[in-house]
Amino acid sequence: MDGRTVTLDNMNPNFKKIEYAIRGPLVTRAAEIENELKQSAKKPFNEVIRANIVDWHAMGQKPLTFIRQVLSLCAYPALMTDDKFPDD
Repeated sequence: MDGRTVTLDNMNPNFKKIEYAIRGPLVTRAAEIENELKQSAKKPFNEVIRANIVDWHAMGQKPLTFIRQVLSLCAYPALMTDDKFPDD
């Protein structure tokens, strides 16, 4: 490997410490609130939006199909003849 390749040995050690917030006090509290809502607790809202998940489809966002299709066709033009892609 050349000197410009990033490996576990030469990468910035701070990247190894990055934590993805799937746990922690906010997630714990969100779960508590969800349980309270299931038990008919009175809140000024009726659902908890888990914005830490970063899975927008799981949160109800419609897929960005058109953009993904265009990028796929640009990256691999041979797909232009594939029937799975609309003519437009």
